[in-house]
Amino acid sequence: MTTHTDTDADVDADVPLRRPDLDVSEAEDGLVILTADGGQVHHLNGTAALIFELCDGRTSIAAIAEAVDATVTAGPVGVDEVVRCVRTLRAREIVT
Repeated sequence: MTTHTDTDADVDADVPLRRPDLDVSEAEDGLVILTADGGQVHHLNGTAALIFELCDGRTSIAAIAEAVDATVTAGPVGVDEVVRCVRTLRAREIVT
């Protein structure tokens, strides 16, 4: 397992990837994600859902942060917030 840290080099090189075996459904305020085995259900708010959708294995955390910041109107979203969100998604094993 790769360890992820918060250095600038890491956010430029780290390209998270959604697991392909998840059942993802839209919710009124984000996404509902069911693991393939049906054992876990995750609810993502709108910002976390956008971050999750941008985890395509090609887009770096730095680029995800830029895209989210340009999209979200509730206030600025920085790299640190995206790093924390991706860490949480990885801990829940819905992003690698």
